[in-house]
Amino acid sequence: MRSLSRGVLVGAAFGWALVFAGSAAADTLEARCKEVDRTRQVDCEMQRQPGSEWVLDTSVQVGTGRKAAVEALEEQFCLAARQAGVSARVLHRSELPGAFGQGARMEWRCGLPAVSAAPRGH
Repeated sequence: MRSLSRGVLVGAAFGWALVFAGSAAADTLEARCKEVDRTRQVDCEMQRQPGSEWVLDTSVQVGTGRKAAVEALEEQFCLAARQAGVSARVLHRSELPGAFGQGARMEWRCGLPAVSAAPRGH
């Protein structure tokens, strides 16, 4: 019984460590989002209130060479959300320079948080 209790405590501590790691990673991403947002070719806004879904809203002008940096940020955002155990989605726009907001709009949900064990068969 004692080893079971210790296992539960270790598992809970590991779970909290993942949540903390996800939140710390998200803090870093939020700072990067603000940094990227300072350029005219990219817009970036990150929303993450406690107890609700995280949302990353990005926009990049086509042909400016900033697409790869934004895509990497979006991927890292989804990874941080999974590590924190929260649902998340990305809103992405590819804007055409001088077209006043016209361009491709995409939205996707980040993958669900990983489970610690595979489901058991019946």
